[in-house]
Amino acid sequence: MICRILLLIILTSCVSGSFVVNVTQTCYQAEENHNITLEWTFTTKPDRSSKTLNILCELFISDNISVVYHVHEGVEVSESQDPKFSGRVQSDKDALREGRIRLQLSRLRTDDSGLYLCEVNTDYGFSVGRCRLNVTGPAGLVKPKHNIWSAAEGANGTLNCNLSLSGSTKFFCKEKCERAEDILIKTDESTAQSGRYSMKYKDGSPRRGIVFLSFSQMIKSDAGMYRCGLGKSSAPDSYFDFEVRVSNDLDRNVGFYRTQTEGENITLGCSNTVTGHRKFFCKNQCKNEGEILIDTTNNKSVSGRYSIEHRPGSVYGLYATITQSSKSDTGKYICGYGNPLSPDSYANEYFLVIDDSNPPTSTLQTATTQSESVTAGVSTHCPDSSWLLVVRASLDGVLLMAVFLMLFYISKTRRNFGLKSRENDTNMEVSLCHLFSSLVCCCRFQ
Repeated sequence: MICRILLLIILTSCVSGSFVVNVTQTCYQAEENHNITLEWTFTTKPDRSSKTLNILCELFISDNISVVYHVHEGVEVSESQDPKFSGRVQSDKDALREGRIRLQLSRLRTDDSGLYLCEVNTDYGFSVGRCRLNVTGPAGLVKPKHNIWSAAEGANGTLNCNLSLSGSTKFFCKEKCERAEDILIKTDESTAQSGRYSMKYKDGSPRRGIVFLSFSQMIKSDAGMYRCGLGKSSAPDSYFDFEVRVSNDLDRNVGFYRTQTEGENITLGCSNTVTGHRKFFCKNQCKNEGEILIDTTNNKSVSGRYSIEHRPGSVYGLYATITQSSKSDTGKYICGYGNPLSPDSYANEYFLVIDDSNPPTSTLQTATTQSESVTAGVSTHCPDSSWLLVVRASLDGVLLMAVFLMLFYISKTRRNFGLKSRENDTNMEVSLCHLFSSLVCCCRFQ
């Protein structure tokens, strides 16, 4: 009987949600140069010290991740914040003590558009809440970042999509995965291949997955828009859209060039497999001192247009940036940890810087006056999420009803037939405990 009572208490706690992060709005719309306040709420416990509170809020735009707000053990860490948000984000400390994350973004820019995700981690639970912000310019158009990858005809290339976990099915499609003929690969396995296309999956940082996409012997008709994603069996919920261009003017031994428009800032996420105090950023092969742009033991270092920064708790941890890029910046870059000439771990990427006269050819990423925003994320729309609450409430109701009927049946069985022995009673209690524990686990990880 004691076991049953305790399990009912646990089950009730599970159904109500022991720790939850919610958003006040799932989608925000604002104009350039205006201010806006984004808000999340989370479960608090008055008896817990503020030192157990850790918060990381990030902006996801394409393959770029920017730290917006960071709290470590109850203390705000301004050093982690991306420079683009410096002086433009104010947090409400009084609201934070009440379980509300209120971030005011001032002097909004169109490149503030994207998916904002806040992770809250305490000693009594972890949860994530996300919302989308669309910032429109003077003409009422959202101006999202466009993702372009270029390769030579005949080249073999691989790129990866770093996605939030939203299902076990992996997608690799042309266009939006809406038509069967556009789906190149759809699988629940960790690897798959279809003709010249292949896919490989591995777990990334917590609650994220990495989908590697490979093209072999690229041809002109490979040019176009693509989508990689994770989700349920019907369609990807978390995805990344990108354009592929095929050219005869590039080195076929390189694979893919990440293509940027002149004047943009370029950010490279460095390897986080092995970390250390010494950090570096190089151009070309990093084989001599002349190719080393930055070599430092500081968490942040700037040298002209080049910088490197360690951002604790972010996806890659270490990031290298080139500001105000020009065509002369085209080439290979390497960043990582250790001695630049013999690194402990590193990441490398080729960049191709183009001018504005070669515009994107996207059919997916055209700016509209609707609530469309082109970013890697759960959705490009601002759907009404009320139906989710209805579904969840229904599931909770069914679960509680099942528990009630089970207890009623056991009680009736005992009255009608009696208990044969104390051993049978114990066995029944243990079985019930196991069953309820399974229900609790099922509920907790819905």
